[in-house]
Amino acid sequence: MPEKGSIRISVAGTTDVGQVREHNEDNLLVVDLAAGERLGSGDTLSRELGGKGLLVAVADGMGGAASGELASEMAVDSVHDCASAGPIGEESEIDAVAVALTDCVTEANTRIFDKSQAESEHRGMGTTMTAAWGFGNQIAIAQVGDSRAYLLRKGKLVQVTKDQSLIEQLIQDGTLTEEEAERLGGRNIILQALGVEEGVDVETKTMEVLDGDLFVLCSDGLSGMVKDEAIEAAVADVTDPATELGPACAKLIQLANEGGGRDNITVILARFEGEGLRAPMQPLSAEEGAPAAPAFAAPEVPQAKTPRTKPAICAIGALVVAIVSFFLLTGSDGDVTFRFPAEGAAGELIEVDEVGQPVSGGRTFTLAPPEGEKAALVESVPDGRYRLTARHEKYATLTVDYEIDGGGEIDVEMLPLPGTVTLVPALARVTVKVHRKPAKESDVPWSNEVKFEAAKPRVLDKVPAGDLEITVSRPSFVSKTITAVLPPKGEATIELPELEPITGKLEVSGGAPGMEVRIADDWGEVVWSATMPEAGGLEARVRVGEHFLSATHEKFEAHEDEVKIVEGETFLLRIPAIEKRGMLLVTGPADGRVTVTGTGGSKWEKRQKIPAEGKIRFEHVPPGKYEVRCELPDRPAAHEIVTVEAAREASVEFAK
Repeated sequence: MPEKGSIRISVAGTTDVGQVREHNEDNLLVVDLAAGERLGSGDTLSRELGGKGLLVAVADGMGGAASGELASEMAVDSVHDCASAGPIGEESEIDAVAVALTDCVTEANTRIFDKSQAESEHRGMGTTMTAAWGFGNQIAIAQVGDSRAYLLRKGKLVQVTKDQSLIEQLIQDGTLTEEEAERLGGRNIILQALGVEEGVDVETKTMEVLDGDLFVLCSDGLSGMVKDEAIEAAVADVTDPATELGPACAKLIQLANEGGGRDNITVILARFEGEGLRAPMQPLSAEEGAPAAPAFAAPEVPQAKTPRTKPAICAIGALVVAIVSFFLLTGSDGDVTFRFPAEGAAGELIEVDEVGQPVSGGRTFTLAPPEGEKAALVESVPDGRYRLTARHEKYATLTVDYEIDGGGEIDVEMLPLPGTVTLVPALARVTVKVHRKPAKESDVPWSNEVKFEAAKPRVLDKVPAGDLEITVSRPSFVSKTITAVLPPKGEATIELPELEPITGKLEVSGGAPGMEVRIADDWGEVVWSATMPEAGGLEARVRVGEHFLSATHEKFEAHEDEVKIVEGETFLLRIPAIEKRGMLLVTGPADGRVTVTGTGGSKWEKRQKIPAEGKIRFEHVPPGKYEVRCELPDRPAAHEIVTVEAAREASVEFAK
């Protein structure tokens, strides 16, 4: 939760195509989340920091002009959309902000990867991203690739991110020195980018913001062309950030272009100041002839009795905040026990400075629990600031900082990697909601809703591991909820339950014995069917809803009707029994006059002259016996008795 007291922010951002490239594949994001205001390149902003904070990001696209520009644009837009719609509010904690930022960057990776897989012309596109979320007197910084974030504090510029590049890795491994790497070049051979693979490890950290802090975010088009000392000199003299940050951005763009401008150049400057921030650490002075003093001295503030944690490097859309309970012991050096969530986890503990950079010549400890155990004991750890990196094949890599004072015990809460769930429905047209039950209050809720048009299995990827609650529902049916457990990076096949229909009462009368009566819903699925008995009608329990009824019989006219079944009520329906009619074909001499008369009480009668072709057909004749007479002027009348049956044709032939 942000500290009380006003904090003023001043921000400016600029992007430039450079001197060599034809297209600008960089993109930037500067947005005041409280006001919902997003700045463009060349714009500036100066105001009090709102409750939801300030979000800035730099993205350097790759994959050709169209694809690289698209990837970086998707990255900044996705992070903006995700952060704006997320749960962060004025009462949130910085750890929750860090988790939200990590999740937003991970979501951007998923969107870019999915588009590159779906559209062949963008296959292989990707982008770096460095994003910072200023929230009260804290800031969360997320890193993927080799775009950078710097901090200028009391005139000293320090890089606060670590390049995810081949050269940087060789430096960290001790294969190259900084001087050798500078002569070799090649820092743009990045080891990780958004959109290239389905999963991504986002390196995220948090740090306190002090009064007067200036953060510099830039693509390697600046850091690769301009030395850190020159960047420091260009921004160190800013006294009125509201008016000078824009020109300072322009100056940095100019320096990069003068240095060759071999890549697109993007830079964002963000200055924080105000009574809501504590005073910065003061520079130390060295006595004459003594070694140079360090840039900063620790501020005189009470030492916290709990570790200051920083968020995990999350992977594959992870939604978590690293919460560590660390019970301190009294004294100076002491033993520290790390308890991991699963066997096979291990890690490394290294000493870092105030801005999270490894201390040259500092202490490093390897954490390797004995086989079959979850705890690793590190003996006699000197007091200081340390960074733990914990790894496990089924858990996301965790990075978190501690202020160790006298030893103690640490529960390392690593995020289990998501798995795959296969849902097997027993019924078509169901809606299935999968909900991951939070293991603790700080967990970010997760749920997914899937609609099944057919009763066919569906696979869900990237489902967070843990206790799952699955609810199956369909209109006119009673919903059911079941539970399942998805292990870390595991697979689960879940047979969904049958649903019981909600019913009302139907009573059918009339019709004719043997008549087939059936009711279907608007999808054509038969809800109920039966045959009319010899006596009486039909009674049944039928699923609620508005349905279509059809009654058919070979000797009776078909009947269709609408029925509305309501729970707890009875729907009454009477079906008419109308016999189907037949046909009568009469063949005889042309100009003969034919008379058809019903016998046995039937009053149906027709009279018609036979046409020239010698045939006449009477349709819609009620079933029964008929006398058919044919009269001609020059001969005696002829007659026949014929029976007409339902839905059949009878015939009579007279001599011509």
